Amino acid sequence: AAFTVTAYGKGREKAASDAAGVITAIGDMLDNDNTESAVYALNHAGGQSVVVPSQLVDIYTEAKTVYEQTHGALDLTIYPVLKLWGFGGNTGGELYVPTKGEIKEQLEKLNFDGITTQDFPDSGTVTMTLPTGSEITFNAGSQGCAADGAANALQVDGVSSGIISAPGCVETVGAKPDGSQWNIAVEDPDDPSRSLGYITAGETAICTSGSYRYSLKDDDGNTYGHIFDP
Repeated sequence: AAFTVTAYGKGREKAASDAAGVITAIGDMLDNDNTESAVYALNHAGGQSVVVPSQLVDIYTEAKTVYEQTHGALDLTIYPVLKLWGFGGNTGGELYVPTKGEIKEQLEKLNFDGITTQDFPDSGTVTMTLPTGSEITFNAGSQGCAADGAANALQVDGVSSGIISAPGCVETVGAKPDGSQWNIAVEDPDDPSRSLGYITAGETAICTSGSYRYSLKDDDGNTYGHIFDP
């Protein structure tokens, strides 16, 4: 997804560049298709432990909290089902409408509770282990994680006013340069060229998700969205 980073004040150019670097690094780390990424290594480890960046464990821990709060509605091990339908890649592939039997077979691979992590303080490393047969994707939160990292980079560089924007996700740093609050528009899913309204807020993060941005169509014109119920 394309991000826009806007920073105000002294040192804004360096801050924006640093924030963009963070976005790229997090995107590479969470990329299911990148053979060098930690997520790719986990999905191809065959149940073996993999040394991963501590930041990945932090993101997984946050996702686990949401998983528990939503009684399993957010399950990052939904990846085999997404791939079955054609939503495995970052931009979507060729739609395949599976049978109920095929869906049931892939649903049996879901096992978020079976994921384990282990710290090794002496070496400063941390490992993560997926159950055999399970695969994980962080696509549900990758934009938010990248925006959060970029916002932190801006703050570290001394920026007190800025905004990070990606499709469906906006994160702000401080207030607007004049001290007023930000106005965050919410797109109309039936007509993305217009907005339904806007949210007035200070330093915050606001994200939405809708199949109007990420969907696939079959030969009969039926549209299938990327949001799945595990």
